[in-house]
Amino acid sequence: MANTIAIVGPSGSGKSTGVRTLDPKSTLYINADGKTLPFRGANKLYNTGSKNYIETSKLDVINPLLERTNKRPEIKDIVIDTANGIMLDLEMSANFRNRKAGGEALNKWMN
Repeated sequence: MANTIAIVGPSGSGKSTGVRTLDPKSTLYINADGKTLPFRGANKLYNTGSKNYIETSKLDVINPLLERTNKRPEIKDIVIDTANGIMLDLEMSANFRNRKAGGEALNKWMN
């Protein structure tokens, strides 16, 4: 069974830097903001070649990735940095923005 932990804090408070305390061999880092990891040597620890890093904010990529990760027993921690990047991507999509009438407009915010 998995545990979900949200780390919340102001910009610059060390939320992303805390990733350096995790073991990169058992961590999958999903970079939804597309920002550079804020600690020395991060690119050597987390990268596509090591199969522990992906840069995307697309839910249609992230959801199947999380399903596939269930079949990777070495992965113990998954970091999504940040949920804001995913929500912004969704809100900026044409499918979301073009909902204008009645219940359809309300449903976009319920989603």
